[in-house]
Amino acid sequence: SRQHIEAVNKTAHKYDVNISEAQKAELTLIPSGVIKTPSIEGTLVRLECTLNQVIQLPTNQMFVLDVQALYIDDSAMSDGIPDVKKLDPISRIGGNFYTLVGDVIQMIHPDKEDN
Repeated sequence: SRQHIEAVNKTAHKYDVNISEAQKAELTLIPSGVIKTPSIEGTLVRLECTLNQVIQLPTNQMFVLDVQALYIDDSAMSDGIPDVKKLDPISRIGGNFYTLVGDVIQMIHPDKEDN
């Protein structure tokens, strides 16, 4: 979420292999529920994943992951579904740029409309 944007940016640094990104970003790690790798405390959404494939790109790598578990904090839910306004998500869209969710428009899904 937006509250973690500074920490997320710190983890984008290309640290040496023996340096903990979580420690540098002052994130607290907690045990995961399904996988061995620890999770980050205080996040509203947590995906526990295992590595499926690494795809080499011209200047980087892309990781294909298999989601083993998904956790969503109750405070981010409304009527049993994730609430994007409560989640206040961020995305890194490349280089030095991040994006935040702006106006959120809710529309009835066509399959749910009364005919």
